[in-house]
Amino acid sequence: MSILIHGRVQHVSFARWRPRSVSDEIRDALSERTDFIVGAYPLERIALRYKTGRVFLRRHGALGDIVVLFPAIRAIKRQLPYTFSLACGSQYLSLFQNDDTFDEVIVTGQRPTKEIIGEIRLDGILERDLTWDSELEAPRPEFLVPRALAYYQFLTRGFDLPETFTPDYSLRTGSQDAVWAHSFMDNLQRRARRRPIIFVQARGSGPVRSIGRERMRAITIRLSKKYNIIVTDKSENYCWRDEARGIFPAYGQRPWLNIIELMRLCDAALVTDSGIQWLAHVAGIPMVSILGPTRATEKISTHPLYPRRVRGIDTAALYGCKTCFENAFRCKWKYSCLHELDLDVLYENVAGALEGVIGNVDKRNGNQDAGA
Repeated sequence: MSILIHGRVQHVSFARWRPRSVSDEIRDALSERTDFIVGAYPLERIALRYKTGRVFLRRHGALGDIVVLFPAIRAIKRQLPYTFSLACGSQYLSLFQNDDTFDEVIVTGQRPTKEIIGEIRLDGILERDLTWDSELEAPRPEFLVPRALAYYQFLTRGFDLPETFTPDYSLRTGSQDAVWAHSFMDNLQRRARRRPIIFVQARGSGPVRSIGRERMRAITIRLSKKYNIIVTDKSENYCWRDEARGIFPAYGQRPWLNIIELMRLCDAALVTDSGIQWLAHVAGIPMVSILGPTRATEKISTHPLYPRRVRGIDTAALYGCKTCFENAFRCKWKYSCLHELDLDVLYENVAGALEGVIGNVDKRNGNQDAGA
């Protein structure tokens, strides 16, 4: 890896993670990656030369990877005299349009237009918990930390700073986002009975982060006996509508800030371990997350309402398996805890968790008596 400083390239030696796994396939696949970096003290190395200035970060990543970067950088900026710019995927630029956490945000592949004192690549930092220690039968403990804390600890290694912080997931939205969300909700309330509203994610990004649309659809239909449901997915073809039951789709490539504002008007969110889960952190609403082969510690423990009004469904335990942290060698990468767990068992746990996090909240009447 190299750090670009005022047009010159300063080469920095990084320790590479050599994963150990009981699975040859996983070990070989991850060993081919070059962006799993640990213990390099990257920001401290820049600080030794520059006492202040703008640091350029690269994280192509996915939605959740970008969202958890906000609280980490905010915590660092409160303690160190540096500002930050960022390169990320073009689909995430709308997250930043009202926020000033980063001085500049550009698309991956572009060069920053403002002067920088150093460049750090963050791809791979959040994936370190995929490593597997065969003696422990778990990842190495130092990697099992909340996602925002993983960024923070990586960037602050070498500084005399607290090792942890309380994440601030807030994101500024625009008036047009609130207008769209209220319009959607007004339409729903004209057509549906007056009941609590659950925001449901139809499917996560791949089999490791999803129970599948059909299984989620079956759960949604059963939940609709008690709740109004908003289902979100990227395409109308993948979503489902049944206004007679109180099920309404919010499909399409909606701006992320639209979705955050819509979630804020709901009573709870039912999600899987995916980007939408992190938007529920931003919205600050009660949440039930179907975790599968991942853990609450890394994925939901920093939600602002955790643990009182946030629940994780440990489908691995329900299936009679150990949390595998996405290695999935026991089920040969079928992710059976998500896709083969008895649907009645999954529904009962989801329904019980939703009842626990919602309590007796009725936002539309302005009465909040959270019995959770």
